[in-house]
Amino acid sequence: MIPAGKAKISTTDRKTIKSSGNLPIPHSEKANARGVICIINLCWSAKIYMRLKNFKYRLSKSY
Repeated sequence: MIPAGKAKISTTDRKTIKSSGNLPIPHSEKANARGVICIINLCWSAKIYMRLKNFKYRLSKSY
């Protein structure tokens, strides 16, 4: 029986799994990746907000 993604798993050790093909990503890894992406997006949007705020402040001071 072949897992999703047509990946063939060959085990030489109980702890190491060598695979050829795309294995489905476990839910915990997906959740971790989404968490990291959300944190990066929040930091990035905060930086953009602060830059825009500073830019507006500079424009108001120039007049």
